[in-house]
Amino acid sequence: MGKVYCFNPWCSDDLRKGTTAVDEGSTGKDKRDFETIIGSHFEHLLDLCFEDATAFSMQKGLWQNATDVSLEQELAPYEIRTIYTKKWFLWDLRDVPEEDSWTMCQKMYRATKEAKEILKVYFNEIFLGYTKDERDLKNYTLEDLCFFQGEKLFVGTKSHESRLYVYPPSEAFEQEIMKLGVWEDASAYAKEFYIGE
Repeated sequence: MGKVYCFNPWCSDDLRKGTTAVDEGSTGKDKRDFETIIGSHFEHLLDLCFEDATAFSMQKGLWQNATDVSLEQELAPYEIRTIYTKKWFLWDLRDVPEEDSWTMCQKMYRATKEAKEILKVYFNEIFLGYTKDERDLKNYTLEDLCFFQGEKLFVGTKSHESRLYVYPPSEAFEQEIMKLGVWEDASAYAKEFYIGE
């Protein structure tokens, strides 16, 4: 396995200008910013991913307020297939007690310029929490953006947990993502993910 990087969203001492967003869960003295990839940095990351990706996935949200289907409808012409599974990137529900388990619904899309532009219209941040109008948080039915080359994941997120892992497909890609935030070497513990494993 090659290099793997984990994005560090809680690096308050070394926040980079243009990448911060307020942590909505904090109050009072513990209020702090968390780092994310936002604005022009987010658009650059999308550009990089779409250059190397053959497909991307988004998970159907499980939240009761996830009722806005507009993004899902706009992406529908680019859908390749829907995968129902108990295992996906950073999720493994195969051994979870039945009362706590569910079947995930992963939507796979062709990585086209048009699909990329749709994502740019809807979102302004890698964890999909900030929309283009920043504080108008929508309840879209899709989350957890992941990118694939063939069957192999090379960028994966878990939106609500603010988790982002990158398995750089090239040295040039690696050099560019390093400019977008604070990263930790995750090679010792992160596993590769392939569709259908």
